[in-house]
Amino acid sequence: HLYDMAGVYLRYGVITVTNPDGTATSGQVFEVPRPYFQRKGITHREEALGKPGDAERLAIMVDLKDAPAPSGAPPTGTPAFPRDGAKNVLENERVRMWDYTWTPGDAPVERQYAHDSIEVIVTGGSIRTRTADGQETVRVVTPKEARFVRRGHRESQVAASGAPRAITIELK
Repeated sequence: HLYDMAGVYLRYGVITVTNPDGTATSGQVFEVPRPYFQRKGITHREEALGKPGDAERLAIMVDLKDAPAPSGAPPTGTPAFPRDGAKNVLENERVRMWDYTWTPGDAPVERQYAHDSIEVIVTGGSIRTRTADGQETVRVVTPKEARFVRRGHRESQVAASGAPRAITIELK
């Protein structure tokens, strides 16, 4: 891998991972969704081990290129994260990941993203969003969707139906 990588496993599937020296591991079982981070420089081969008809491993992964940190003044509004109900599930010097479920009936609060972020939907539903300029939309979200949110973006979000859940990857 040429770059650090962050992501979220959404479905488990059995694989064998073989290293360049020929050593291999297989059958690692984990709960999903699973936040994930891997350092650049790793070389390996992955091979699916399931039987025909078995679900394959599914993940949304993001390569984190070596780039300077964004410049400019930090956001001044209520931060998107941390927020009530959000759990910090992985953090290092490159990323911070938040697991959050929108609760029906919560009051809307305009929040500002302090970092470029990728929102990975884990559980579907619909989210009512109002942007800082007053535009309101209802977005139906389904698992496997990902949305990029630029640093400084302001919006309020509430569950319009269901209890949508996402893991949001903040890029430091």
